[in-house]
Amino acid sequence: MSVWSQKGDFITIPPCPKGTHQAVCYAVWDLGMQEITWKGETKNLPKVVVAWEINKKIDCPGSDFHDMSYVLSKTYTNSTHEKSNMMIDFVSLGIEIGQEETYRGFDIEEKVIVKQAMLGVIHNKGTNGTIYANISSLIPLPDGFKEMPISLPNDPPKWVLKKMNQEVMPGVDGTPPPEDDFTKGL
Repeated sequence: MSVWSQKGDFITIPPCPKGTHQAVCYAVWDLGMQEITWKGETKNLPKVVVAWEINKKIDCPGSDFHDMSYVLSKTYTNSTHEKSNMMIDFVSLGIEIGQEETYRGFDIEEKVIVKQAMLGVIHNKGTNGTIYANISSLIPLPDGFKEMPISLPNDPPKWVLKKMNQEVMPGVDGTPPPEDDFTKGL
């Protein structure tokens, strides 16, 4: 007996509109060590995803996502170097990170979960012609704006779970070493 594939009845959800949108950070997911190729060089780097709930509802009748908030996320190399994209964005949001935290590391969730911000959103065209909404900038929420609550669960979506399963160094969980190991030789 043959099994035939069937045409999917997919509903295309429009991307988050371009522009500036109020948002709240609702989740941080540790992807662990990921294999990255950039400019022909392959490296294993620690990656994290910071997810934002946008104060804009999806208008897509017939979809399970209709009238839910848009979600945008940004993937970072988990680095406290002052020139890393993660640190540049965190500083631009007014997140205070002390010199010791830069050296020792810090709990990312503690710093950014429930952080209110304005996100700049741009559209980029993928190689398949699909339009993707991407975060281009993050700034602190201006005075006078009412803070928005988190309405979404912080469960990772399927694409994040898939990336987590592709971790190249199992066992690396992102926790800092014990205090005494960190200060040896200082």
